Amino acid sequence: MSNLRLAASPSVWSNDLVQRMGGYFTLDKCLSDVAATGLTAIEEGHKMPTNVSELKRTLDYFGLSLACGRVKGSLAQTGIEQEFSELMPKLQVLKMMKSPYLIYQEDTVQVYSNAAKPLASRPKMSAYELGYFARKLEELSKRTQDMGIQLVYRAHLGTLVQNADEIDVVMGKTETLKL
Repeated sequence: MSNLRLAASPSVWSNDLVQRMGGYFTLDKCLSDVAATGLTAIEEGHKMPTNVSELKRTLDYFGLSLACGRVKGSLAQTGIEQEFSELMPKLQVLKMMKSPYLIYQEDTVQVYSNAAKPLASRPKMSAYELGYFARKLEELSKRTQDMGIQLVYRAHLGTLVQNADEIDVVMGKTETLKL
């Protein structure tokens, strides 16, 4: 028996990063489409209720569970204590929803949300800075694991970690962080 579990991403219907894309799709449309495919789980999305009881009731209605939470973080410019403190409400929701994963995207200095800026203009870190950032991610990952939540890093175009070399550095300097 496999532990593989497939889930849908609500960004197929409505983009979380550029919310005007797909903004006309309702949450009900998204969830009913996911349920119609036979999938039983979905990632968190910006149209979902933030209240745990309401979220559970909404997903239960469609026969779905919450596969993972998603967060845009600022660890590159903050400390581990501050970032973990800011993640705590999200981690508590994931625990209550029995969702074992948190997808983390570093979003402090990004260019993807500014259509006037080319993706190539994104800020870049030196190898040393990238290694330091990876060590901070590892510490954050250990703390989320202590709560039973696996931290999963999401590399994204227009952010500090976007290309294969940067991903290799980050993943090579971490043990508990997943990609």
